[in-house]
Amino acid sequence: MAEKKAVAEVLADIERLSERLGDLKPDDRKKVAKPLKKLLLSYAAGDKDDEFDDLLFDAAVDKVFGFITDEIF
Repeated sequence: MAEKKAVAEVLADIERLSERLGDLKPDDRKKVAKPLKKLLLSYAAGDKDDEFDDLLFDAAVDKVFGFITDEIF
């Protein structure tokens, strides 16, 4: 149960981040995209053996790629 709550909180944080990124000008979004990609790749390279990490990573990737395709392209 605690893991589901943690995932819900992270998803809410990602949603807020998506909204904030959407408020940026396109040039500023590009500046943010590189460190965000680096963060996700670093996370993906880490140990993600348990279910929580898998859920968290999947949620983050879905949100980021949704933002990138909707807002940048």
